[in-house]
Amino acid sequence: MSWFPSTTANPKSAATFHVLDEFPLLSFESKVSTYEFYSALMRASDNTGLMPIKDQYEAFMRMICEWWHLTMLKHFGRGHDPKGVEATAEGECTVLCLACLHPGKNLPNNWENAPRAKCWIYALFVAIDANFHLKCKVVSNNTMDLRLSHRWAYFIEEGTY
Repeated sequence: MSWFPSTTANPKSAATFHVLDEFPLLSFESKVSTYEFYSALMRASDNTGLMPIKDQYEAFMRMICEWWHLTMLKHFGRGHDPKGVEATAEGECTVLCLACLHPGKNLPNNWENAPRAKCWIYALFVAIDANFHLKCKVVSNNTMDLRLSHRWAYFIEEGTY
């Protein structure tokens, strides 16, 4: 059984690799929140409520964030780079959108010279959902919620734009 510590400096709690692998599966398939999953773990430890269990929810959240970060780096092969993880370039941990146009991948040769009647096939259409708001963005900042990967995946540096 492998254990993942909550901190590297002075760990006082840990989670098994199995628990850390199980949470994303339940989160994506059943829409279980982190709090619900953590509560279920606490109830599995003592469902009677006779023995008070120390609240380790904050430590569990930290472990989940670090686990997802390490999993992302593993999936994109960043651990095998001789220069190390710090050499990861901006956007290097993203999955290409299959619906977007990528010359040399999902566009035919000479797509630029398509007849005028068919050139709409190779146009990029961008739409905005009027009901979508980035409300979560106002909740946190980098001092309260430290980023583990800077611009390696889908969130970019705002000052650039």
